[in-house]
Amino acid sequence: VLEPSSPHPSYRKLQVPFAAWIQTPVAIRKIRPHESLSSKLFSIQAVNIATGLAREQRGLLLTSEIDYSKLETIRTVTEGQSLLSDAIEKIPDVKKGDALQIRLISGTLVLLTPGKAIESGYVGGQIRTMALKTKKDLWGRVVAEGLVEVKL
Repeated sequence: VLEPSSPHPSYRKLQVPFAAWIQTPVAIRKIRPHESLSSKLFSIQAVNIATGLAREQRGLLLTSEIDYSKLETIRTVTEGQSLLSDAIEKIPDVKKGDALQIRLISGTLVLLTPGKAIESGYVGGQIRTMALKTKKDLWGRVVAEGLVEVKL
């Protein structure tokens, strides 16, 4: 809408239609929290981000080029809903409750012991684990999927 700075008798509002379309994934069924994503769960649809709800969500809408292979939902995505960036996260390399090997390192001594993840985490990050034999909580760095290194 264009409005002059000072009203004039011949003043008229001018409306110019505008559209901005993007291709975005839309859920074809209800997707529950912590469900792994795949392209089979979505259809690609054109959405006009210049108007309506899509305009409000334009910074959160994901495009059709998304790689679903390492993603999961963190909240429910309903059927017919566009996939938003705040509804997904990368699948953790180690999930809470996973069985894993704990590599205990003290100087040059290295021991391996079975353990359990007390929290989820990613390779390179710190997580809390529990050694199964001693039931002790240990903080360690995730080295690989199923392997945590604890420096004593």
